[in-house]
Amino acid sequence: MKKTIVLIPLFLVMITFLFYNCEGDESVERVEITYPDSGYYGINILNMIDSIYHFDPGPGYGDDYPNSMKAILPSDSKLRVEIKGAQIAVYQIQGWFTNADIFQYQPDNYNYDFAAEGPISADLRIFFCGNAHAIINIYENGDSIPTRIKHLKFQN
Repeated sequence: MKKTIVLIPLFLVMITFLFYNCEGDESVERVEITYPDSGYYGINILNMIDSIYHFDPGPGYGDDYPNSMKAILPSDSKLRVEIKGAQIAVYQIQGWFTNADIFQYQPDNYNYDFAAEGPISADLRIFFCGNAHAIINIYENGDSIPTRIKHLKFQN
């Protein structure tokens, strides 16, 4: 009988310890990435509110109507951005890793990837080549599905 009385409190202590440790996993703080309304080169295509942007009518791209792609990433944060559906030209790439500098003038490839890791304030000058539309998929902190999807329209 004495062994049973001793084992019950010990069992309760073990259960309490187990639940206390499991709750600690849920309190992991999510790192917030911010997207200012504009960057150094113009309106920020990653901002939360705008959906209509300037396009460069050509024939040489990179001369008229730049936009910015700016994100402020705190420590231990990651960002991946996919741009699909429009030909782009990018310059002054600050803090981004991208395939766009390789494929920017290939008309058959309109899928571009950008990545950045914090802490950094990443920005670049981006031109949309011609009047088209684009879809931007934004993946924050290693998410496998887009955190946010943005549809862009262009005008001059």
